[in-house]
Formats: sequence, structure tokens, C-alpha cells
Amino acid sequence: FTWDFGDGTVLTTSNTIVSHTYSGLGPFVATCTVGTAACSNSQSNIIQFIPPPLSANFNFTTLSYCSGGIATFNITNIVNANNFVWSWGDGQISTPSNNTTATHTYVGLGPFTVKLYYNVAGEPCIDSFTQIVQFNPIPLVANFSTNIDSICVGTGINTINTTSGGTGALTYSWNWGDATPNSTGINPSYTYPDGGTYTITLTATDAYGCTATATDIVFVDSLPQLKVSSDKDMACVGQQINFTNTVSSNVNSYNLNLGTENVIVYNKPQVDFIYTIAGDYMVTLSGKSRKCPATADSMRIHVDNYPVLDLGGPQQICQGRDKVTITEDLNTNATYLWSTGATTNNITVDKPGVYTLTASINACQTVATKTILGDIACIFKPNAFSPNNDGLNDFYKPVLINYESISFYSLQVYDRWGQQLYRSENKTEPGWNGKYFGKDCEQETYFYVFTIELSDGAKQTFRGDFILIR
Repeated sequence: FTWDFGDGTVLTTSNTIVSHTYSGLGPFVATCTVGTAACSNSQSNIIQFIPPPLSANFNFTTLSYCSGGIATFNITNIVNANNFVWSWGDGQISTPSNNTTATHTYVGLGPFTVKLYYNVAGEPCIDSFTQIVQFNPIPLVANFSTNIDSICVGTGINTINTTSGGTGALTYSWNWGDATPNSTGINPSYTYPDGGTYTITLTATDAYGCTATATDIVFVDSLPQLKVSSDKDMACVGQQINFTNTVSSNVNSYNLNLGTENVIVYNKPQVDFIYTIAGDYMVTLSGKSRKCPATADSMRIHVDNYPVLDLGGPQQICQGRDKVTITEDLNTNATYLWSTGATTNNITVDKPGVYTLTASINACQTVATKTILGDIACIFKPNAFSPNNDGLNDFYKPVLINYESISFYSLQVYDRWGQQLYRSENKTEPGWNGKYFGKDCEQETYFYVFTIELSDGAKQTFRGDFILIR
């Protein structure tokens, strides 16, 4: 028998039953020829292979997050198949398995074309089922607000967290914009230790590491810094005081209360003022910033009256004989310094001159002078002398009280006929000795002209007569 199997394979055998394995399903025309070359007969049949039913499909569920997701697959409606291979649609293929469930983690949101290949284990027949997997995560949106946008330093800020979306439980990190470590929690509060403008940043993270951020700006106002100073803290009535107001840059309004009669000066860095009444004044600089309450700085100003001095008008004394006391008793709280160096409220003098008193009440000084004049009229002018060389009244000369105070001196002596018998401008000479050209003058009346000028400018000429006694 010659068997032609119809797929190109021919077998000659004496067997009446043969087997043949085909590749493919056909149809194949198989022919059997029996006989010799000279005499033969043939029989043909058509062979068609019909494989057994093979089917499967699948459904899936997804868990989506920002950068991908997890898909869980379940094979259903299985007919004959018991061997499965997954093509995940992202370039990865599973190993063959008889498991009817599978899980795959995706990077990216898709779409991914997932194909399930199935067959009977060991059989070449394969079929497949395809579906599209698309991930649709709920976006993670960070968002928050604060209960106030501008505050004074030391006041707490409360946050209101309205973050939404994301997958799984959310965690939060709050950066306050300064050197303080980040805070956690849903709605934390924070108090800034220093003024400034800060950016608060909220970072929200879901269970799969997806993050989102939100920011808000808050202004923290510093406490106003103020300092009042002056060029003097003690002054005299009528004396100008220069005040300097120093304020920090965040102070937007300030005023200086000068402590008298509600005198207030607004928003001036330099203030000049004159107090007209003695006393103690509390000067206060007050100011506020945009969000912080007013603060103040104060200083004390002491104002004194100038001493009132009245030493009286000029007085005359006979130098070397008289004394005069100069007294100041109008000021009970003053200190004194006289030109003599004395520090009492009075001095006693016995010489002509100008005496100066400086009276002080703290820094307030008043200067007054007292003029003491020499009394020229108090010079003694003798009315007789006896030049007999007995050592008593041998010379005629006015008796001078104090030679030192005399700046000019002149003595002239005349007889009754007007002849000049003696003249001298030397105040140290003893005087006229009763002679004229070496001869004794007779006992009778003579006349003098005496001129004297003191160092204080007082000048006077005296005329009179005296008797020469023999």
C-alpha cells in the first residue's frame, strides 16, 4: 500500500493501518493506492481537523495614583484553557501560569493594551483576549489659608487646611519660612519670634508618595522701636532744647509730647523747644506700626530759672579805712562764685574796684557786678604845720590813705601874693618843708592846690589854706 497523506508525506508499507501526524488543521486529501505498478487501485478521503473549543476573558480593577497605578486582573469564562500568559501593555510579559488572578503595577497612567494569551498546557493552539487599562487618579491638590494675613510679632497664626484628592492617607509638612523646623499635623498653629515677610509652604503627600504644595504669604510686624534724646537734659528758662526722635522703619505714625500744656509734635524727627516755666517735664515719644500697638520712650527734662541778682548801685569807700559788705540774698538755691574767689552769698571789701558775682542754679548762670569807688574827699588835708625839725608836723602834705590806688598826684603851695613856693608830683615825697630857695618862710597863712586821681578814674582838685607856725 502506498499512502499519500496529502501534506507532502508518502509512505509505502504492507500495513493496512497507519498513523500520521499533521501540522495544521487541513483540509488534507489523503490517498491510498494498492496493487503493483502494472495493476493498481486508489481510494481518497478529505481530512479536516476541528480543535476543541478554547476560550477565556478577564475583568480588572484599578487603584490609581499620580504616577501610575495597580491593576488586579481576574480571568473568567474559561473553556478548556489552563495555561495563561499576560502581556501587560507596558513592554512586560508574564511567565506562563495556571493562576486565574494576577496583579501588575504600572508606571504612568496609560492607556495600556493588556492581552491575555491562553491555551491547553502542552498544546500549540493559543487564543487571546484584549482589554484597555487606563488609570484615572484623583488629583492631589494642596491648599490652605490662614486666619490672618498681617499680624504683630508674638501673635499666633492658625492654619486652615483644605487639601483634597490623592490616594490613601495624607501626611503634611509645614515650612514656616524661617529657621524653625517644619511642623506636621493637619491644621497647626505658629507664632513668629521676629518680624518680617514670610512664605508658608504646605507639602501634602499621599500613601504612594505623590506630593503637592501650596504657599501663602504672611506679614509679621515688629514692635515699634522708639528713642527720644536731647542735646541736654537740664536747661534754663528761655533756653532752646533740641530733641531727636529715632524710630524704626516700620513705625508709620509717632508723636512727641513735651510734657507741658499738651504741646504735642507729630511725625517730626527733630524738635526744638523752649520752656518758659521752670520745673520738671516728662517728655514722651509714642508711636505705632501697622499691626502692633503703640509703644513709648520717655525722658526727664529739668528746667531752672536764671538767678535774679541785684547788688545795688556803685558805692564809695575811703580806701584803707572803710569796708563795705556786698550781699546777694534773692536766691536761696543758688551757688556763688565771686571774682575774689569767695563762694558765699556775700563778701566784704576794703578797696575800690569792680567785683563780679556769678550765681548758678545748676547750669543756669547770671553774672552781676558791683562797683566800689574810692572817695577822694576822705583824704585828710592838714590846716597847719610847724617845720621846726622836732620830728612832728615838719612837712605839709595831705595825708594819703592808700598810695597804691593813686595814679596821679600833684601838690602846689602858694603865698598870699600868689607866688608858687612848692610843687611836686611825686606822691612818695614827704611834702613842703616851709622853705623857699633854702630860706625859712615866715609864719603866716599859705594856700595849696592839691590834685589826685585814683586808679578807678576818679579825679578831683582841692584848694584851701593852712598856717605855717614858727
